[in-house]
Amino acid sequence: MIKFISPLREKRNLIAGDPEKVKAILQMGAKQARGLAQAKMAVIKEKVGLIL
Repeated sequence: MIKFISPLREKRNLIAGDPEKVKAILQMGAKQARGLAQAKMAVIKEKVGLIL
């Protein structure tokens, strides 16, 4: 188990050492998630009857 997790831990430590990179990754993920959520909510609102 430790042999499997060790490379993941090293990569996490490498990424965590660059706070600006972490912030950029989080912002990119938020942008993608927002786009998916907006599309899904549009479908839901239409089915529920909130969009005329």
